[in-house]
Amino acid sequence: MSDVLSLVTSLKTDVERLSARIDDFERRQSAQPEADEPIYGMRSIASALGLRSARTLRNWARDVDLAERHRLPLLLKRNPSGRWFTTARLIANWRRGTESNPWQFQGRIR
Repeated sequence: MSDVLSLVTSLKTDVERLSARIDDFERRQSAQPEADEPIYGMRSIASALGLRSARTLRNWARDVDLAERHRLPLLLKRNPSGRWFTTARLIANWRRGTESNPWQFQGRIR
């Protein structure tokens, strides 16, 4: 009988620990913005990217070469009404996709 009681006590402790972990996870999830919540407008998108001005982002979107260089199709999407938007998930994917390749030479040859 004492073995059963110790097993029950152990299981109760495990359940309480797991319950606390679940509560902590739910609290952290509710504090973060939704990954698929759309961010509309060039100002808001530029702010989410950490750019100083929306003008930079607008110039990237207007110029085909700049859009290609900065891989804007990974970042910006249009809704059915034609308005630009992005999401936190698209921003994270864009940042991963635009990281520099460590094997590619970025400097100037002297």
